[in-house]
Amino acid sequence: MRPGPSIPGCAASEPLCDTICSVKDAMSDPDALEEPQDPGQSQDSNSTAEIDPGTPIPSCLRFTKRGADENLLFALVEPSQEAPLDIAVSEFRWWVRRQGCEGWLFKEETIWQLSREVRKLDKAKEYFVAERTDCKVEIQVAADRLKAWIRVLPAYGGIRPTEALIKESLADHRICFGINESLIQQIVQNGQCDREVIAEGAPPTPGEPVRFEPLVHESEHKGIPQEQEYGRVDYKDLGLFLSVTPGTPLLKHIPPTTGLPGTGIDGVPIPAPSEMDRLPHAGIGTALSKEDPDIVVAARAGQPYFFDNSVRVDPTLEIDIVGPSTGNVIFEGNIIVRGPVESGYEVKAGQDLSILDTVEGARLTAGRNMVLLTGIYGKNKSEISAEGNIEARFISDCSVHCGGNLEVSDLIAHCEVECEGILSLGKNGGKGQMYGGHMVAMRGVFAQILGSVSEMSTLVELAPPRDLVQRLVRIEDQIEAARKTLEIVEKHLHPAGNSSPPDEDLRTRNYEEKAAGLRQTLAELTREQAILQEKENASRHGRIKAAVAYRGVTLRIGKARESISELTHGLDFREPIEEKPSQSS
Repeated sequence: MRPGPSIPGCAASEPLCDTICSVKDAMSDPDALEEPQDPGQSQDSNSTAEIDPGTPIPSCLRFTKRGADENLLFALVEPSQEAPLDIAVSEFRWWVRRQGCEGWLFKEETIWQLSREVRKLDKAKEYFVAERTDCKVEIQVAADRLKAWIRVLPAYGGIRPTEALIKESLADHRICFGINESLIQQIVQNGQCDREVIAEGAPPTPGEPVRFEPLVHESEHKGIPQEQEYGRVDYKDLGLFLSVTPGTPLLKHIPPTTGLPGTGIDGVPIPAPSEMDRLPHAGIGTALSKEDPDIVVAARAGQPYFFDNSVRVDPTLEIDIVGPSTGNVIFEGNIIVRGPVESGYEVKAGQDLSILDTVEGARLTAGRNMVLLTGIYGKNKSEISAEGNIEARFISDCSVHCGGNLEVSDLIAHCEVECEGILSLGKNGGKGQMYGGHMVAMRGVFAQILGSVSEMSTLVELAPPRDLVQRLVRIEDQIEAARKTLEIVEKHLHPAGNSSPPDEDLRTRNYEEKAAGLRQTLAELTREQAILQEKENASRHGRIKAAVAYRGVTLRIGKARESISELTHGLDFREPIEEKPSQSS
């Protein structure tokens, strides 16, 4: 047999293993293919029902297998007038099968070309009509090696996919972890598959990122009246304002945690991504805790404001009004109220309190100083308390406790006043009048007018405040108790006799430590007693002065007492020298 013409793009000695036909499922059964219709041919000639499988192959047609393993089939057509006028594709397929090429990949276009040219040839021509191909396994691996896909092209007369073949392809791509075994069995059964995930790795589990946890929180009932026992509701407790004291833990730094490593489809561990850590930052009014550098604490009283990794404390709370919209205002720092304070509400500042408008029937408390720019109408239900100084234009019908100096420019009327400093009226050009009620100061009273034309009963006294006297009594009792306990302990330290058994050494040391603690306590109590006694005695050296004093005013300093029986000008009252305790040797 003479060699046929060469096929463009294909050497006769090389198998066309990489040639892939787009037709897949139907190729396993050639009869199932839908054959294209040639307009120049009768459809009856293409009907497989009229084809006799035993029809002899025309003498002008010869088939030849080529390739390294005879996987290529060629048809050589000799010019002949006896050649069939038309060759049906179905008939040609039977002839190819009879060459031992069952299931091969038919070259449809080539067969159609041969059918049309068979009576038109003027010289011999060879056609490439069929090819035996093995299945083809394609593997694609993700860049992060956490997933792999497989596609299997079917075999045409060649080697079908097997489990061993697929796993060998996976091994060539270093895939050994997370393989989908059920998919492999499905591919072996079907002989092919589209793009499917064949293996999945285990991605690493990231750790928890760095967090900054606020340690103080707003009230759970913020803006909502608080329900009390027996079903009562306090409409003044709205919990709108958050405040802290110095040393309060505010923000905690929680470092990131280490994640869990994953595993790639190649079995190689994938480290977990590392989380970046950030340190806490102490903002204005805060500091890092000396005990725990991961905690930010308040360095002053005020309202905390939180940021990402920082917090600051604002020492001053400014509000427009105190009333139903705010409820009671309790704040550990400074408070500035620009508007009025309505009746029945409470304002409590841990430090300074300033109110720029009038106050009516409210309760005011300041940890340091208090300024009432206008004044207060107490309505006999107001209580004012400040540990430091109090400044006001007028104070009427209320109870006042002042730990420092009390300065009122115009009027104090019908009040119960306790002042641990100097009570001054009439500064800055004010009227400076005081009448009605009971005024107690410790270091002196200075006024323009005491009493009133109506001769209203007014008691002005220089004396220590009641709470100071009570504290002094409590300290004296504590000193007495500590002294008695120390005497008992010292008796056990120095028992009668000179000898003591060795097992008494531990007990003796315990008594010595206890005695040392008692002596230190006594020293501290004695110092506090001396300070309180000095404050108590300061009232005996003060004086009560007024430009004018009306009838009905009573003055008292220690044992000295005087009632004003007529209008008096230039009053200057002090304890007589003869009533002071004598200095005996």
